Amino acid sequence: MRAWLSKKWFFCPVEKPYLFPFMKLHIFNPEHDISLALNQFRFTPSNNVVRMRKDLAYIPILWAGEGDYVLVDDVEAAYRSADRLRNYIKPGARFIGYNRLKSVIREKIRSGFFDIKAEPWGWDKAVVYQLKSMGWPEEHLPTDDQLDEIRNVSHRRMAKKFLDTFNEDGGIVFDSVETSSVTDIMQWIDRYGTVMLKSPWSCSGRGVKIVDKERLTPTVLRWVENTIAQQGSIMIERYYNKLLDFAMEFNVEEGVAKFVGYSVFETCVTAYSSSMIASEDHKREILERYAFPSAIDETMSRCEDYLSQVLPKAYSGAVGIDMMMIKHEEGVMLHPCVEINVRRTMGHVALALPVPVLEPERQMVIEVVRNFALRVI
Repeated sequence: MRAWLSKKWFFCPVEKPYLFPFMKLHIFNPEHDISLALNQFRFTPSNNVVRMRKDLAYIPILWAGEGDYVLVDDVEAAYRSADRLRNYIKPGARFIGYNRLKSVIREKIRSGFFDIKAEPWGWDKAVVYQLKSMGWPEEHLPTDDQLDEIRNVSHRRMAKKFLDTFNEDGGIVFDSVETSSVTDIMQWIDRYGTVMLKSPWSCSGRGVKIVDKERLTPTVLRWVENTIAQQGSIMIERYYNKLLDFAMEFNVEEGVAKFVGYSVFETCVTAYSSSMIASEDHKREILERYAFPSAIDETMSRCEDYLSQVLPKAYSGAVGIDMMMIKHEEGVMLHPCVEINVRRTMGHVALALPVPVLEPERQMVIEVVRNFALRVI
């Protein structure tokens, strides 16, 4: 199987390096948000996260460019997994294992021309430590100060600050507060009945609890206390009647954000499950069933401005802002910021897949049976 895959779809001829003067090393590190929370160079992720990283390590092949590398534990297994998605993969990228990558790094350093740029799912101390341990030159990695900046803007308080700019307009107030007090949680439940509790660094439904008086159990209170002890605070948000999950995805070059596409996705309770694959026009049409075009356009513009203002000037990479269409007392409206992900998202993955020609939409699904698997249905 690999013989024809490597030649037809993935192989980049080393005899012609001048065709690819600059290449990328793509790394899928789904433990990124855990690393941000712990803020450590070394830690042991849960078995579930380790399995997810191993099973889905191949997915950067979907957006990797010609001549790029994708780091995986098992090269042969990666080719087998990628074979299931061969209709969605552009030719030219290749998988590389850890030992071979170490050799490539040494060869590049000896040559005096280090022409590889690391591009992980998200930048954090753990992935920098991993690259350094393989010999990656320190000058080609983010500095400690830059990592601290990325961690700071990944905190959920940055979403609250963005929401506050909308609240200043005098319209609907998107209530959110950062606290280290259980009393505040009780007061919010008294005010709204149901609230969302969110740990400062978490994503895709992890570290999120939907709570009311009945669900504020001793187990949840222990989780709150542990979160405050480990991360310094907890976020409380009003619970909204959600009608649609969606996101705006951005690409950032040296701190300047530009919109690249919409993501319309589904969740199971609070956890991500699938993304729509469709044209931008089709996704926009869906959004306009809930919100005026002017509201969508203004939100997009304000996202670009806010991200360009708060992101480190040296940051280049993907950013996604999750949003909702909600049913409010005053009608259906656009909730402009559920969370800000300073990393690649599943929405970016869906944008990397070709739009179906004969169907208005398809779904990109992350399945979990015995293993994690990405399927297009």
